[in-house]
Amino acid sequence: MRFDATLLVLLLLAYFATPRNVSGGERLEFPGGGFSIELPNGWEGPVEAHEEALPSSSSYVLRHAGGGPLTSSEIRVVRRTGLNPLAHQQWMRGRATVGLGALRPVEALSGDAMPFRTGVGFRAEGGGRSALVYFTQHGTAHYVLIASAPADRFVAATGALLGVARSVRFL
Repeated sequence: MRFDATLLVLLLLAYFATPRNVSGGERLEFPGGGFSIELPNGWEGPVEAHEEALPSSSSYVLRHAGGGPLTSSEIRVVRRTGLNPLAHQQWMRGRATVGLGALRPVEALSGDAMPFRTGVGFRAEGGGRSALVYFTQHGTAHYVLIASAPADRFVAATGALLGVARSVRFL
């Protein structure tokens, strides 16, 4: 049996090419939503916090209006509490459609692509966009994080979007 180093080299490239954090960016705290998130350097654009239905639900949208590989990228976080057992089960399997719009799963995520200890993640496509989608739970709150970019820019934006997902801290 011969050792083929190709896979090892690809894994090492992926490991070193993927940012481990987005340090130096702005950290935003959403106490009503129970989390904080750090944006990459150069992120500029509107932040929307929809907390009218707290404590049962809230949503947050952060849009990048600047240039570079993150042009037109968007981070969306939806939080829900008080899910019944069936809704909880669907949520933790990534089968809740909340916040997804035209996005549909195309590939399951695992390993380093999963920033949370519990839940499920997948890459999604639809409506001219591609996204990293994560469903998780912290305490009694259920979260979905959708980090998306235009489909033609997604590959260039993936590392930074994954870095944003990894930056989430629950309060």
